[in-house]
Amino acid sequence: MNQFFYQITRKASELINSNDYRSINITKQTAFTRNRKLTFPVMIVLILNFLTRTMQIELDDFFANVLDADTDSVTKQAFFKARKNILPNAFKELFLMTRDMVLSKNKIKRHKGYRIFAIDGSKL
Repeated sequence: MNQFFYQITRKASELINSNDYRSINITKQTAFTRNRKLTFPVMIVLILNFLTRTMQIELDDFFANVLDADTDSVTKQAFFKARKNILPNAFKELFLMTRDMVLSKNKIKRHKGYRIFAIDGSKL
């Protein structure tokens, strides 16, 4: 399972870092062209990080721990402004890519041809 997880992660990373993916999934062609702290791949990873605490704490922790940045973190206003430049289709494309990889794996257990996600135990 770990090897398959790394395959998905590697393919997602390649997709996120590709210029074609960036150019298709931004609102205007001038977005994310300058060399800044909040690049397109950083923004995608930040949004996918499932933020649970306050935005500024999450940004500070991300820049300190994940990026190992010696510089200061960015403000939450900068994050929200950069987030406006990403189209929702960016996340749909990532989801579809991971879905296709999981479904193409032959080791998925099935019951009478169906994959079981949950059952209702009241009839049992």
